[in-house]
Amino acid sequence: MTKLNFFINCDKGHSCFIFPHIFFAIMNGDSKSSFEVVTDQARAEKLNNSKGLHLLKNLFENKIIIRGKRVKRGRRSKLVRSQIGRFLEEPILKAEYTYIGDIDILLTEPLVDFHVKKMQSRNLCFDNEIRQDLRRLTGLHFVKTNEYYNATRKARTGYNGPFGNDEDLLCRIVESSFGDIHKLIPTAEPFKISRPLHGTHLSLRRRPISPKSKMRWGLHEKDRDIYKSTINSPEWVSLKPYMPIQFIEIMKIFEDFFDIK
Repeated sequence: MTKLNFFINCDKGHSCFIFPHIFFAIMNGDSKSSFEVVTDQARAEKLNNSKGLHLLKNLFENKIIIRGKRVKRGRRSKLVRSQIGRFLEEPILKAEYTYIGDIDILLTEPLVDFHVKKMQSRNLCFDNEIRQDLRRLTGLHFVKTNEYYNATRKARTGYNGPFGNDEDLLCRIVESSFGDIHKLIPTAEPFKISRPLHGTHLSLRRRPISPKSKMRWGLHEKDRDIYKSTINSPEWVSLKPYMPIQFIEIMKIFEDFFDIK
C-alpha cells in the first residue's frame, strides 16, 4: 500500500498551483506518494487532457488522479467550495496516511515521520494544532486514513452547516467524532504551535513580505538552496513550459523579493 496520499482540493483561483505543488512534493517530500486532486468537473476534464499532466506522469511513476467534486449541500444540491469540501470529501486513492494541506505550499521536506511521531505521542489517528485563542484547527491536516475516515464518516456525511470557515468546520467534525479538541491536543504557547508548513507558502491572500504580520510568504534560509536546486533540475526545466502563466508570474515575484538567482 502507498504510504501517503496528498488529498488536494482547489477551485479556479488556485488551479495554477496543482502541477507545481505535486512536482515539489515528489522532488523534496515523500517521493513515493500518490496525489488525488479534486476540482470542478469541467476543470478536471481539461487538466486530464493537458500536456502538463501527461509530462508529469511520464517524468514520475507516482499515481496522480484529477477528478470532479462530489460533496453537495442545500436544496439545489450545490457543490461546496473546495476549501470546505476538502474536509468533507473522502479520498478514492487508498494509502496508509492522507495529508490534506494547502495547494499553494511548495514542499521542501518530507512530512510523514514528523506527523506519525506526533500522532503516536498523543494516541490519536490525526495530527493538527489548535488556532491560538480560537476554537479551530489549522488547515493542514494529517490522518491515518482508514481509522480517521471511518471514525468521522457519520459527522462528515451528515454535516448540514454552517459552511463558513473551513477550519471551524474541521473542528466540528473532529469534536463530533473524537471529543473536545482542548482535551485531545495540548494547548501551545502563543505563536509556538507545532505546525510546520514543510515548505514555502505562496498564498495569494498574503504579501511576500510584511514586517507587521506573521501572515506572509517568507522563505527560511534552509529552504533557499532546496528551492533553487528544484527549479534548476532537468525535470523542472522540461515541465516549466507547460506550467500556467499565472504561476510563472507568481514564481517571478517570489524570486525577485527573495533575491533567488
